[in-house]
Amino acid sequence: MGLKFKNDSLRAKWWDYSNAATYFITICTKDRVPFLGEVLLGKMELSEVGKIAAEEWIKTIHLRPQMKIALHNYVVMPDHFHAMLTIGLTEFNGKDTFFDESGDLKRNRFKPQSNNLGSIIRGYKSAVTTQCKISGLDFCWQSRYYDVIVRSQDQFENIQNYILRNPSQWGRDASHPH
Repeated sequence: MGLKFKNDSLRAKWWDYSNAATYFITICTKDRVPFLGEVLLGKMELSEVGKIAAEEWIKTIHLRPQMKIALHNYVVMPDHFHAMLTIGLTEFNGKDTFFDESGDLKRNRFKPQSNNLGSIIRGYKSAVTTQCKISGLDFCWQSRYYDVIVRSQDQFENIQNYILRNPSQWGRDASHPH
């Protein structure tokens, strides 16, 4: 019996992640180790690694001006990072958010993986990891990330509020019963 490797993507197969759209992302630390800080009295206290994670996220819009990125709420938590961002309409992603020229739903096409959500996340994770290595800090991300394509104003507002409330809800989360 041969080894079976799980190589399924977490990405929506029906979606092109270079599309102009708003995305909610979650990136976890390896093995959910709380490298990024701790929650004290409902407030997030960043470690040195957590401070680097926050600083590098802010740099995202300056490092990729061609993508017309807008950053929305984000939060660095002890063992994960939540953020919402919008990739703007650019020369890389066509003239319509959800549909191509024929009126069909845009699908992820086999093409170079730059100027899309994946390239933003790879660049961010790499920058945080590099800065930690330079500073001599122990740190590692989980290999994947999670995303939600935000499709309505209500969903946008709910996620924005979820991100803001995340530290105050930390002790109520069954996976983090501190």
